[in-house]
Amino acid sequence: KLEPCAETEFLLDRVSDMIETHRIISSTCPFQAAFAPRPLPLEMFFRAKLNFMTRVFLTDDESALVPGIDLINHAPSADAGIEWRWNGEAREMTATTCRPHKPGEELFQSYGERSNLLLHRTYGFTQVPDVEPSWSYILHPQCAFHIYEDFLPSSHAGLAIMLDSARMDETLCKALNAVNAHQCDPGEFLRLVCARCLWAYDDDAMLQPALQALRQVREANPSSCDWWFGLMGTPEGQRVAEDVGVRLKMCEYLCLVAHLEAVDAATGRLPEDQCLERCEQLRVVVRDGLGALREGSCFTLSLKVLGSD
Repeated sequence: KLEPCAETEFLLDRVSDMIETHRIISSTCPFQAAFAPRPLPLEMFFRAKLNFMTRVFLTDDESALVPGIDLINHAPSADAGIEWRWNGEAREMTATTCRPHKPGEELFQSYGERSNLLLHRTYGFTQVPDVEPSWSYILHPQCAFHIYEDFLPSSHAGLAIMLDSARMDETLCKALNAVNAHQCDPGEFLRLVCARCLWAYDDDAMLQPALQALRQVREANPSSCDWWFGLMGTPEGQRVAEDVGVRLKMCEYLCLVAHLEAVDAATGRLPEDQCLERCEQLRVVVRDGLGALREGSCFTLSLKVLGSD
C-alpha cells in the first residue's frame, strides 16, 4: 500500500502510456511486416522500453546507450569507484576508476544524487535512508486544489511543483513568484500546501512506527532525521525500516516537513537549531526568496546564488 504516496498512480499512468505507444507503433509502423505472422509482442516492447529507461546515459545534446558501462550497479557517490563522462569532442563515453580496487571487487557507479522517490521512479529500487542525499515530493494541484484556487492565478492552476529538500526547484520558484504577483502571501501558500499534504501521512497507519521513531530521535536531537535508528532494535522494526513503501513515504514526509520548517525559519517562528539537518541550503534560498518578494520584486534561481530582479 503506497497511498498517500502517488507512485502507484504514476506507475499506472506510465504503463498506460506504454500500452498506447505500443498500439500506435503496432498499427502504423511500416516495418510491421517484419513481425509477421504475429504483431510486435507487448511483453517484448515493455522489456525494451524499461531497459532503455534504466540504462540510458545523457550526453551534451541527446542520450545514448553504452553497452558494458550500463551493467554497473549503483552506490552512493562517496562509495562509487567508477566515474563516467561524455567527451563531446571525441563523441565517446568513458568510464574511469576513481580509487584502487581489489581483484574480484565489484565496480559501482553513482546514478546521481537522487532521493529514494526519484531512484524508485527511474530504476525501481531504494537505498538505505542514512545515505539518501535529499528528500523529494511532487505536489500535484489536485492535492491542494482549494489552496491553489485561493493563492494562484488561473494560468497556474495546473502547475505541478517539485519540492526537494536540498534545493529549490524552478517550479517552486515560479509558483512563489506567481502567488506574490497575485497579491497573496507566498510564504503562507507554501506553508498551507505542505501542511495540507502532511495530514495524509500523519494519518497513515502503515507509517506510524516510523513517525513515532522520528519523534523520539527529534526529542533527543531536534535536527535529527534518523527515523530508522529507532526501528532497528527488533526484527519487526527492521522490516519496517527496509520496506520500500515506508521509505518512499518517509522521503515525501521529510521533504514536506523540511519546506514547512524553511518557511517557519524564514519568518522567525522556528529557530535554526530546531530545523532538520541536510536542509540548510533550502532554508537559505527560501529565506532570501521570500525576502525579495516582500520587498516587491520577483526572484530567480542560479546555480550559485539567489538573485532578485
